[in-house]
Amino acid sequence: GDIWILEGKYKLAVDKEAAGETTWFYMEYPLTGKTYALDVPMIKPFEKNVDTKYLKTERSGRWVPERYIEIPEAKTPSGNALLDWIGQEIALRKGETST
Repeated sequence: GDIWILEGKYKLAVDKEAAGETTWFYMEYPLTGKTYALDVPMIKPFEKNVDTKYLKTERSGRWVPERYIEIPEAKTPSGNALLDWIGQEIALRKGETST
C-alpha cells in the first residue's frame, strides 16, 4: 500500500527545514511488517498528491476529515535511510568523515 503523511505535519517539517533543522517521518506499518523513513526532500515530489481521508473519529463517533499526502510505496526507501543519516550525523559531530 501507499504511505500517508499528514499534510499539516509535512508543512511544519518544511518550515523547520527552512530554519536549518532536518526532520524525518518514521513510520511502522505492523500489518505489513514494513518500516519507512522519509525526509522532506523525499516527500516534496508528492506534496501536491493530497487526498482527504477519514481515518479517525472524534468522541461523538463522527469521522474527522484529514488531509494526507499520498506517496507510492515503490518510491520510498526503507527505514535504513534514517539509520544511515543518523550514522552520518554522529560521524560529523565527532569530526569523522564517512566514505
